[in-house]
Amino acid sequence: MSILKVDSLVEKTSGNGVHIAGHVIQTVNSSTSADFSTTSTSMQTVLSCSITPKFSTSKVLININAMLYKSGTGTGSTGASFMTIYRDGSAIPEANFPQDGGTSTAHAYAWWFTAATENIYHMSRSYINAPSTSSSTTYSFLMKTGAGQTTNCYSGVQMILQEIAQ
Repeated sequence: MSILKVDSLVEKTSGNGVHIAGHVIQTVNSSTSADFSTTSTSMQTVLSCSITPKFSTSKVLININAMLYKSGTGTGSTGASFMTIYRDGSAIPEANFPQDGGTSTAHAYAWWFTAATENIYHMSRSYINAPSTSSSTTYSFLMKTGAGQTTNCYSGVQMILQEIAQ
């Protein structure tokens, strides 16, 4: 059995980083403290964040945190907030939120409500994506709402991207 003890690891070539499978290579984040509100039934970008992976074999861990506020149009209204993540302008199928029962193939809802006009929901989601590139990659968090509804992100949203070596 061998034991390797070191006080520090330094990359051999500047800018290449140290590649250890399963370890975080870099972390980037984007956040806003501004409220977001939409009555649109088409996807709207809430927040975007870019990362340039050091290795094309890396995976990216996407973490999104938001406080969502949903309001309807009177008692007995029902509706859903639809959310998804895009990579470079295209939906990521594996990043769909819990399936919405077949009413949409690309998006899903945060919650469903009846006989209520308002709901507040803390949303925290994580996804792993393999962009298969070492070029700058932009991830975006998008939302839309059901007809006659208003969907809001209260006090902002945070997106954290972490490159994981493979």
